Amino acid sequence: RRVLFRSDDRVMCPVPLWAVALEKVCFSAMQSIIAALLVIPMARYIPAVPVRAEVHHWFLFALVLVLASLLAGSLGMVIGSTVNPKQIGLVFSIIVVPITFLGCVYYPWAWLDKIPWLKYGVLFNPIVYISEGLRAAVTPSIEHMPWWAIMVALFFFTAALGRWGLKGFLGRVLS
Repeated sequence: RRVLFRSDDRVMCPVPLWAVALEKVCFSAMQSIIAALLVIPMARYIPAVPVRAEVHHWFLFALVLVLASLLAGSLGMVIGSTVNPKQIGLVFSIIVVPITFLGCVYYPWAWLDKIPWLKYGVLFNPIVYISEGLRAAVTPSIEHMPWWAIMVALFFFTAALGRWGLKGFLGRVLS
């Protein structure tokens, strides 16, 4: 049986469709981990001003890296299965830029105390927990969320986006 995905790809694997979706998320996660492991040394040696970030909690770092990569793969599955391929450029201006700037990438979540509505509003953004988790592992001297809250949120968002992405993938493939 042939089923369509995005009008030109064919999903013809001898495995269930959910396994194909899981493979896409896992492959994306592996690419994310490789990219992160390539960027870390560059961040240490390329800047003109020395960067003083060292991994203080290796287990937390590895766990956040794996969960963040799976979360990013799940988010990619959601975006890929809901956005028309012709409009993918809009994704960067409408989705990627706002979730990056409101994802506590450039500042710790704790620094949002002066804007309470924003501090609690950004908690719906999964990028916040990736940023805070990496901050907790690499720069523990800077304020960050408690590690248990970060882990709960990373597991929750990975599961929720994974389910949403799987449902979208199946809907796209079977249509």
